[in-house]
Amino acid sequence: MILLRLKRGIRDHFPARQLEWTMIYPAFMVGLALHFQPQLFDTSSAYGPAARWFEESTWALLFFVIVALRLVALIVNGTFAVFRWAPHIRLAVSILSAMAWSQLCFCFAILWIEDGRATFLTIMLSSAVLMEIINAFRASRDLAEGGRVA
Repeated sequence: MILLRLKRGIRDHFPARQLEWTMIYPAFMVGLALHFQPQLFDTSSAYGPAARWFEESTWALLFFVIVALRLVALIVNGTFAVFRWAPHIRLAVSILSAMAWSQLCFCFAILWIEDGRATFLTIMLSSAVLMEIINAFRASRDLAEGGRVA
């Protein structure tokens, strides 16, 4: 019974939350890459700013927390009427995720500005930031409309 309810809740709200579901994949994969390559930041000077902020393991944990919180919020979103905190969690996760992506984007933007390298990575990472800003806007709109979870 509970599994059917979860399935129905996810299915019914997936179209409105498709971008949030999609952003789970890159966050999870970056978390895996950072977890399984603990010396990744040593491979390029572009990672310098990120390495000064956190070690690879901390970055990996941050992305795994983003994935876990987002999964919880999206699974309960609209599935359980008594749980009205999903839009709040979605907003917080979108802001946290945008900040994490922007810090990584910043690393490569510096390299792009200084010597023209890392153009592609800067564009891709800034796209992730933009997608999370859109997610944050949508979650905040849900809150402004009375915390609806549709």
